[in-house]
Amino acid sequence: MTSVTEPRVVATVVIPTIGRAETLRTVLRAFCAQTLARDTYEVIVSVDGPAEGVRSVIDEIRPPYRHRVIHGPRRGRASACNAGLDVASGELIVLLDDDMEPVPGFLDAHIEAHKERTKRAVVGAVPVRKMPDDFPVAEYVAAKFARHLEALAAPDHRWTLRDFYTGNFSIARELFEDVGHFDESFGLYGNEDLELFWRLRRASVAVTFCGAALAWQRYTKSLETFARDNWEKGRTAVQLAGKFPEALPELKLSSYRAGSLPMRLARSTSIAVGRACPWFSAAVVATARLFERGGLPGRQKMYELVANYLYWMGAFAALEQNRATGCGPQAIP
Repeated sequence: MTSVTEPRVVATVVIPTIGRAETLRTVLRAFCAQTLARDTYEVIVSVDGPAEGVRSVIDEIRPPYRHRVIHGPRRGRASACNAGLDVASGELIVLLDDDMEPVPGFLDAHIEAHKERTKRAVVGAVPVRKMPDDFPVAEYVAAKFARHLEALAAPDHRWTLRDFYTGNFSIARELFEDVGHFDESFGLYGNEDLELFWRLRRASVAVTFCGAALAWQRYTKSLETFARDNWEKGRTAVQLAGKFPEALPELKLSSYRAGSLPMRLARSTSIAVGRACPWFSAAVVATARLFERGGLPGRQKMYELVANYLYWMGAFAALEQNRATGCGPQAIP
């Protein structure tokens, strides 16, 4: 009797999600069109929270490739990624956020990018494609990411801490296990990927950019969510600086006292007001919302100011908490 051996799993795609059905439908359908043979890759959807809505999307699409849905209590992206990594069987791990749409040659491009050397991690391109019904802030995010991708694609680009992201990222599974997966103490938004980058650098893992490993990004967040994300990024930046103090010069935290005197005064004054008046941050976002709805010129600069202000408010909230507990950084050097 002849036994049938299943093809080896060349790549495992791990998609962390909080269960956003609309964007998940797009990314899962895109994997139906990959040029890589369907029986050589698997897709693991790791849900940070309840999985009922995700399972209904799976039932609707009925993916022809190997797939699996896992879920656990809501603990953040790092935890969801690790849960998927724990059950992955592919030789190559590909992390992809749930708001992406990979092109047909996406997986082949990631695999090809690892052929030159073994101790390598690859970051793929994630241009933001704005749709007519997206929130206006998506235009700002799209322009910012376009500039970022242009810098990464430059032949003489040298990687710094803030260049890195894992929304489209690949690494050999064994190498990932050696370096260590995500730090699950990063439960809020942001910086769990920069923490990983710091460990990759210390382990002498080369990080490279691959424009061919392209996944279109859809930014569907509102101004309020955009503001909250930046507040949480400020908090987790302080957390990262506490874990790796030597990383501080490459973090945005180190720029607090940078800039012209008027800019520094405006920054310190607005933060002082925000810390003294808990309602002030909400008022800033509400004012920005009115500005946004009015379609007034200068919106791109407004989004930048809101992002920076909420980032610093989050950072100072973390520093204040550290002073109360006596743990971690308690002031910006």
